[in-house]
Formats: sequence, structure tokens, C-alpha cells
Amino acid sequence: MKLTNKEILEAIEPLKSLLEEKFPIKTSYALAKLAVKLDNELKAFNDVRTGLIKKYGVIGKEGQLVVEKDSESWTEFEANFTELLNQETEVVFEKVVLADINIEPSHVMVLDKFIEVK
Repeated sequence: MKLTNKEILEAIEPLKSLLEEKFPIKTSYALAKLAVKLDNELKAFNDVRTGLIKKYGVIGKEGQLVVEKDSESWTEFEANFTELLNQETEVVFEKVVLADINIEPSHVMVLDKFIEVK
């Protein structure tokens, strides 16, 4: 399935919270495999994001490299970062079927491409 980096990024935290729940072994394994696949995709995303911050950032008040919204480079950084977020990648996975679980509606919305709630 084609996913944008933004979709993957938004899904990671809700997916990790699901991994803390108790499921049958088959479901737990499927969730873990999905998490690994998405984490692998995020490694490349984070490498490029870090490169953008290094390119456009300055040392902030706390000694960390930051890109400030009022800087001259913000517009170019924002355009490149938005392009990175919208970049699509093909991720092969099967939707994980979850039954009889209480899950936050906001998590269902974000994880819609990854899970099926029955």
C-alpha cells in the first residue's frame, strides 16, 4: 500500500500504544511486524529531516539546532519538510484485525489503513 511519510509518522504513537495491550499471540505478532515495518520507513524519514534541520537550522538558546519560524530560511525549510512529509512509499503489510478492544476514536482514524476493528 502506498503511504505518505506523514501517515506513517502519525500512526507510530497510536500503534505503540496498541502494542502495550494484551492480545492473542497472532494479533500481537502482526502488530509487532507492522510496527517494525513502519519504524524502518521512519528511519529514512528521520535521516532526511535531520539533514534539513542541519541545513537550515541555527544553534538556539538551549544549545540545540533549531529552525526558527521567523528566520530567513524558514520558508525554504517548510517547503522541503512538507515535500518530505508528502513523499509516498510502498509498504507491504496486511491489516491487523482487532476484536473486542476499547480504542480511542482518534487512534482508529489514524490507524484506519493499518487495522480493522471488528
